[in-house]
Amino acid sequence: MAGLSGRSAEPLEDDFERDLHTEHQILNMGPSHPATHGTVKFLIELDGENIVDLDIQVGYLHRGFEKECEAGTWYQAIPYTDRLNYNSAILANVGFCLSVEKLLGLETPERCQWQRVLASELSRLGDHLTRCGAACLELQAMTPFLYGIEARELTWDLMEILCGARVTSNYVRIGGVKHEMPASFPAACRTNIARIRALLRDFDEIVTSNRIFVDRLKGTGVISREDCLR
Repeated sequence: MAGLSGRSAEPLEDDFERDLHTEHQILNMGPSHPATHGTVKFLIELDGENIVDLDIQVGYLHRGFEKECEAGTWYQAIPYTDRLNYNSAILANVGFCLSVEKLLGLETPERCQWQRVLASELSRLGDHLTRCGAACLELQAMTPFLYGIEARELTWDLMEILCGARVTSNYVRIGGVKHEMPASFPAACRTNIARIRALLRDFDEIVTSNRIFVDRLKGTGVISREDCLR
């Protein structure tokens, strides 16, 4: 049967073998606003929704932290490290103080080292909960975001007991920490960690077992083990 063009209406084999011209899309993501933490820009090469290549430009925006730290003492620089990433402020505290201690040849007491590790792990946990929850929110999954934020609040409650502040804690000191662990902290930690684990179980059930969520993300950003180690 002939079509309007005079050609047969039946599809020819060549129609399926023709190479449709496509190009990768280059997407500029960021830079984020200078008032936010962790300012960064991503230059992303996309094949559909699959990330083919990624150029990460860290420190794209300058907030003057380094210059401010140059103008003060080492101790005066500690609060600035809180604000490099307020979701895991303790980690930046520890990194800065360890660097100064190495320069001075100082060794902190073992108890202090363990308190730093404890605070750092709580800080890291709160950061991961924020990121995972926000990732779900970007995919319009509101419920797991709320689970993640509730769990993060429990970690911040513990940080408040331990450090005296929930976010920008200014807890670590060169050669030690700001103060001894409060007597109420161990019991509060056991209680909150149990609640966090329960929330994470709920989070896992509605996210990693969700067919739509898995299909939406699986294989879109692939990085090899070798590249991770490199």
